[in-house]
Amino acid sequence: MNENNSIDQIDLSPKEDNGILKTIIKEGRGNTVGKDVNVNVHYVGTLQDGTEFDSSRKRNDFFKFKVGAGSVIKAWDLGVASMKIGEICNLKCAPQYAYGKNGSPPTIPANATLNFEIELISLEGEDVSDDADGSVKKITLESPENKYATPNERANVSIDYILFINEKKICHEKIEFDLGEEHQFNIPRSIGKSLLKFGRGDKSQIFLKESAYEDQYDWIHKHAENIEQVKYEICLLDFKNRLNYWEMELNDMLESANKLKALGNDAFKQKKYHVAKNYYTIVPSIFKLVDEPNDEIKNLNLTSYLNCAMCLINLNKFNDAIKVCDSAIEIDANNEKALYRRAKALCGMKCLDLAISDCKTILKISPNNNAASLILSQCYQIMKQEKENEKKLYKKVFDRQNYKLVKTKQEKIMDNIEVWDNSMCEDITGKNVKT
Repeated sequence: MNENNSIDQIDLSPKEDNGILKTIIKEGRGNTVGKDVNVNVHYVGTLQDGTEFDSSRKRNDFFKFKVGAGSVIKAWDLGVASMKIGEICNLKCAPQYAYGKNGSPPTIPANATLNFEIELISLEGEDVSDDADGSVKKITLESPENKYATPNERANVSIDYILFINEKKICHEKIEFDLGEEHQFNIPRSIGKSLLKFGRGDKSQIFLKESAYEDQYDWIHKHAENIEQVKYEICLLDFKNRLNYWEMELNDMLESANKLKALGNDAFKQKKYHVAKNYYTIVPSIFKLVDEPNDEIKNLNLTSYLNCAMCLINLNKFNDAIKVCDSAIEIDANNEKALYRRAKALCGMKCLDLAISDCKTILKISPNNNAASLILSQCYQIMKQEKENEKKLYKKVFDRQNYKLVKTKQEKIMDNIEVWDNSMCEDITGKNVKT
């Protein structure tokens, strides 16, 4: 990158041939975009004589593209990569970095030098969330040495990170930990999972929505009341992969599963339900590729599902709890804890008929199960209350409709009454009444 003869212009062309000249009109904020980032921009394109050939502003619609992917002209890939959010600049693009000797008929002639006024509105990072719901987005600032060499789920990692809340720097630390145990440093599980997409030397920004930091909600919210943005700037300094679970011998699998279960139990006792849930969730995945699980594996899986369901119920995540209970019931169809916790979750979702069915199944197995009897009683009470509420609602609607009907009839009574005059008033003799 060279400064041009004018201090206001920067030559961004790789060959330093003044083929891409950038002039900043309005300074932006933060870091430059870099590559592999989706951006939203506004632009106005003109020929050298000032003729406008395209404008996103006239269409009132942002133009979105991925920087460095080759989906736009070379000048744009290089020029926008150098911009910051909010920046407005002018790019003067020689033909070899624009549409070349052929142009783009009919609007852009052959060998045309083009001017683009570009405003960088916003960035849209790569979605690295588990559910592809946009809750965790990654924007690469510095590319890794080898993007294909990444940590596995059991890796030990060393990172340098800065936490920003509402663009305010909260902390800056260098730490080392095993993936899955990042909560010890008040780091959300979603950050640990995002590191699976990092290469050594990768420096990126990770943006989290609230659902992605719920396991560290209290810690994050103690730094700010109204949170608009949570951002981690992370550099993966180094990592050391361990054997994947599916590569282990069975005894090692069992040892790892028991360790995770114990960590989950410790977190549960501390009422760290998000953290406990994460540990319990891993246990069944360890044995996913075991063709014929023995009784010890089945018992570990069953216990983990049951404990995970309890965490989810405490977090009011009833739908997820039901799914986990279903997995437990696949292992043991008559497991009272699984049926009870599913009934409790179903009751929480107001799926009362299904909850009642589970409670009745429990009471057939164990007639003296007081917990199931209590849930059953609660379901019937909720159903009774809902029916009473429905009756009140229907009565209000019916009364309102009757009122409108009576009012309409009263209004119609007067519809047939014509304008009165003296000639319409006659006494009993049939004579007109004098006035």
